[in-house]
Amino acid sequence: MRDIQLNIRERRLANGMLILVIERAAHPVVSSMVWYRVGSREEKTGETGVSHFLEHMQFKGTRRLRKGEIDAVTARLGGINNAFTDYDYTAYYFNFARDRYETAFAMEAERMGRSLLDAAEFEREKKVVLEEMRMGRDDPWRELAEAVGSAAFQSHPYHHPVIGWMHDVESMPLERMRDYYKKYYSPDRAVLVVAGDVRAEEVFKSANAYFGKLKSGAAKNIKSAREPMAAEPEQRGERRIVIERETPVRRLMAAFRGAPCGCADDYALDVLGAVLASGHASRLYKKLIKQLRLAVHVSAENEARLDPGLFWISVEAREGVGEPAIEAALWSEIDKIKNAPVSPREIRRAKKLILAGQAYSLESAADIADRVGRLEMLNGWRYLINYTEKMEAVCARDVADAARRVLDERRRTVGWSIPARNGNIKENGKLANGRAVPPRAAAGRAFRRAATERPALLEKSKFKIPPRRGVMPVVKLNFLRETLDNGMKILVTRNEAAPTVSMMAYLQIGVACEPEARAGIENLTGSLLEEGSRRFKGDDIAMRIEETGGFLESGARGVTATALSDGLPLLLEISASVLREPSFEMEAFERLRDETISDLIADEDDLRGRAFRRLREEIYGKHPLHRPGDGYIKTVRKLKRADVVGFYKNWYSPGRAILSVAGDVDPRELLTLAKKHFGSWRAPTREHPSPPSIPEPRAARIVDRIEREQVHIAIGHLGVRRADPDYFALLILDHVLGTGSGFTDRMSRKLRDEDGLAYGVSANITNSAGREPGIFAAWLSTEPKNATFAREGMFRELRRALAEPPTELEVRNAKDYLIGSYAFGLERNSSRAHALATIERHNLGADYFERYAERIDRVSAADVARAAQKHLFPNRCIVVEVGAVER
Repeated sequence: MRDIQLNIRERRLANGMLILVIERAAHPVVSSMVWYRVGSREEKTGETGVSHFLEHMQFKGTRRLRKGEIDAVTARLGGINNAFTDYDYTAYYFNFARDRYETAFAMEAERMGRSLLDAAEFEREKKVVLEEMRMGRDDPWRELAEAVGSAAFQSHPYHHPVIGWMHDVESMPLERMRDYYKKYYSPDRAVLVVAGDVRAEEVFKSANAYFGKLKSGAAKNIKSAREPMAAEPEQRGERRIVIERETPVRRLMAAFRGAPCGCADDYALDVLGAVLASGHASRLYKKLIKQLRLAVHVSAENEARLDPGLFWISVEAREGVGEPAIEAALWSEIDKIKNAPVSPREIRRAKKLILAGQAYSLESAADIADRVGRLEMLNGWRYLINYTEKMEAVCARDVADAARRVLDERRRTVGWSIPARNGNIKENGKLANGRAVPPRAAAGRAFRRAATERPALLEKSKFKIPPRRGVMPVVKLNFLRETLDNGMKILVTRNEAAPTVSMMAYLQIGVACEPEARAGIENLTGSLLEEGSRRFKGDDIAMRIEETGGFLESGARGVTATALSDGLPLLLEISASVLREPSFEMEAFERLRDETISDLIADEDDLRGRAFRRLREEIYGKHPLHRPGDGYIKTVRKLKRADVVGFYKNWYSPGRAILSVAGDVDPRELLTLAKKHFGSWRAPTREHPSPPSIPEPRAARIVDRIEREQVHIAIGHLGVRRADPDYFALLILDHVLGTGSGFTDRMSRKLRDEDGLAYGVSANITNSAGREPGIFAAWLSTEPKNATFAREGMFRELRRALAEPPTELEVRNAKDYLIGSYAFGLERNSSRAHALATIERHNLGADYFERYAERIDRVSAADVARAAQKHLFPNRCIVVEVGAVER
């Protein structure tokens, strides 16, 4: 494996602001992040949530940037911006093409010292933050994590959730936020991290020009910039929490107070987490999921913070398994790792996975800037210099010692989320896929941020966009494409940004090949591939690949895998074996079938998913696309191993397969390996069955009432195929109407930013376009008392899209964003492999990447207006409402 070291250049401005630059010319993009040494850790009792709320308000206007202009400028330059708050820091980022990154400096300097914090905007945004909190309460994992995390700390500010307590946010006065802003948002508490295709000296010069004149705050140096916190008292006994909610699933989260970032235990706990739950060869996966079949999901994570953080363990129980069985098995495994040495092979595997993760983070400028910035906040960026050496030095004794110190039963806080006593689930309910996972601590301002511009917003702006440096880089993706004699398509592109590689072996099958009575058979068949073949047992597959730092997963669409570049031959060998000769062992079949059923039951808690699943059911009628990919509980329960074997024989063939590979690989060498492992694969390719017709769009309203904090509303109708000639016009329409990656598309601007009805709003018609028609869908979640107003607002914006066609300015800004941001979707190898498979599946042509900008640019406002009139039907929408719908 090629070893790539980050050459981090450092300079401190006269006002104390630290500048860190990482030169990486692999891609023509630049990520700029400003980190503040303040998070919920600095909040006092009664003012919780102010850090996160202030983060929201930083987009609401400055002396020279009116509300919405940060998004507007970002969109005009084809960039992406976002922000997030955590316990120990708050961060803001911009990603731009390399010729325009100075604009990020100009905007960040504006809001570092000149944010308006307007009273009217404060009250409006408060409603949005409260909706974000309600959304979290509807997520069982987030609710449980908040409860357990708060119980694990009694006196330290880590007791408070990052987003704050609802009563504190509701009663928060504006003056408190203004005082907080003045105290913490100063250059001596800030760090600018810039990564990408830049020159360090140019960055230092530009940073000084924009930030150098800002006045320092009260902090005299980095150490005094953080207030020391009294140590959390020693926990002397187990703490327990039980949350009863209307859920069909039992979920466990256990937290142990851990170590601060950078201490000796920090490294050992990282290894411990990987030994316990990283990959299918980990201890908890093998014991709780494979051997005892008690759980369907497990995780373990060392969350090191500025002060001692938490070591988390999460378990989602299998259907019918109770709390005692889960805990007995879990604590037994914990005792083993504390009392018996971890094997050298386990240690090697864990450390390889951890170090490989560092290599994967080198694929994009944004990942590099994020990694450097987080570590600077927690321990100083020089933590990275010796990280590999210190990680390699961790031994089995270190892991056992850390486990004994940290995973002490007297120091643990255990939380369960369980079904309420009157809770139940009906098997005839039609559920579908989509997983809930334990959340990270950070709270972000939104799901998405890069934006389209409010019409005429910049015409009279006081803000002057800095001149570009050079010309906009052209996005190209050169790749080799060949068809093997057996019909299998091979596509490969070289990317030397990092010593990593990603691959997809995509099977073009689809739910149309499933009988209705066997819904879910495609997904179950695909999921079983990684469980073993004639040559490789499932446990052997997991261990061998994870020992190289890689991962392999299989599913309905085939096999995906990621590895360090020297692990590619093994990936191809194993992938070919599981695709060509899967064993479909009875034990694996029964286990995965039961896991699928448990997943389907757990999906009942995903209210947004429930709304969209019901929407698809109503739109597609008897067409196979009405079914969820995982099937239904009642159909999956009836599946037999013979059904899986029969489905595989009928539909798996090289003529349906696309192998796409991206990364640090020679294309010709890859083609040789592909021929070696896949070339002799022979199987007939059957014709797809003709599906039933899709019903004509019609208006209807479906209510699924369940007691929750919010009502989730989905509206939609039949959409278009990917091959539709209006596709690019509709893509632009999406960004004008409801997918502007920020809050300035029409729906987000009105319903979210002006009315404060929801935390996130979206609408699009192109996202689901495939060989068969997708759907037009719009979505938001809101407080029950506002549901009617929100639903009517969605329809008003949809009708306005027809009555008031997109303006020339709206279309121009959407085009600028789509063209300018295209490079960000091609930085990571996994994204490149997926893009190659997509152009092959939809026959988009070898020149698709080169012609993308041209195809976007030639769409006119009139084209967008015509496409809207042709493809949007407000009067024929299905409306689905799930949640506490008022009667």
